[in-house]
This record gives sequence, C-alpha cells and structure tokens, in this order.
Amino acid sequence: MKDVFTISHRTMLAGALMLAGLAAPTAALAQDEEKALSVSGTAAFVTDYRFRGVSYSDLDPAVQASITLTTKPGFFFSAWGSSIADFNGSTVEVDLTAGWSGELVGLNTSAGVIYYTYPGGTDTNVWELFGSVGIPLGPVTATFGLNWAPDQGNLSRSNRYAFGQVSGAIPGTPVTLKAILGNERGSLVVD
Repeated sequence: MKDVFTISHRTMLAGALMLAGLAAPTAALAQDEEKALSVSGTAAFVTDYRFRGVSYSDLDPAVQASITLTTKPGFFFSAWGSSIADFNGSTVEVDLTAGWSGELVGLNTSAGVIYYTYPGGTDTNVWELFGSVGIPLGPVTATFGLNWAPDQGNLSRSNRYAFGQVSGAIPGTPVTLKAILGNERGSLVVD
C-alpha cells in the first residue's frame, strides 16, 4: 500500500447509491424474521480502512459496503467491499465469506472461509479459514477466535491470526462497545 489513494466523486456517488439500494430491501426483510432466508447490508464512509492494525487506505478515507444472506439454520454468505490504496494494480478489496454461525452447547460459535480478492491486481488473492467461540458473561460477551491462511502462491508462508474480544451493549441505546486484542504471525498481504 505505497501509493496515496484519492476518493473520486464517482466512488462517493457509488457508495451513496449502494447505501440507498441496501437500505430498502434490508428494512423490508427485517420486519419478517420468520423467513428461512434473511438479507442485511451495510454501507459506510470511513476516515481510514484498517485491518488488523494495518491501514489499507494509506490513512485516507474509504467507501465500504456489504450484503449478507443468512439461512434459518445459520449458514451465511456475505460479500464486503472497500476502496483501498493501490495494491499491485488494484484499488478495491472484495471479501467473500461463507460459513455457519449458531449456538453449540451454550456458546456462540462461528466457522467458515473468507476469500480476499483484489480485482485487477496481480498475485493478490488469498483465502483463509476462521472459527470463533463467544461466551456470554452476564451483560458482556467474550469471544475468542483463530483465522488461518495456509501457505499460498502469493504468501511467503502460512498466516495465523488469534484474537480475543469483549463486547457489550449499552442498555437503552443502539450502541455496542467492543475491545479487541489480536496477534498475527505472517501477513495476508505481501506488498
């Protein structure tokens, strides 16, 4: 991520259109929670896109959006995208995630695979397995997880990311506070 990335008017317009497009179907589907398939989405304009402590936008703003399909048994598929600083010829990151999330023996469990792709980039795409377990502790939840990317052609070696997180909602508000601590060995991005 060496080149400085500037957000164009087109990128900002595309972000605004994605936000408008995602808001309508998400609101309609959220009203009917009994469906076997639900759809949700997000759109954001952030001052810096950081992933595991590294700025992927070279400390510049980024436009991000996502859409997630979730089935009643807990299987999900999501697509998430962000503008990034130039990375081997790409200025966009798209993460495709598939997995399962649900309760196992009283624990909030999640597992699956993520494919990080950088359209137009050279030797950039990486896939990674992930799993996490959340433990309810009264008003907060402690989550522990592990992500692992095996050695791939564009990585110098396999990558491991372990993390712990504590989160809790502020009663009577839509605000949730999170604190996370992680450790990464290796690197998902070779620059």
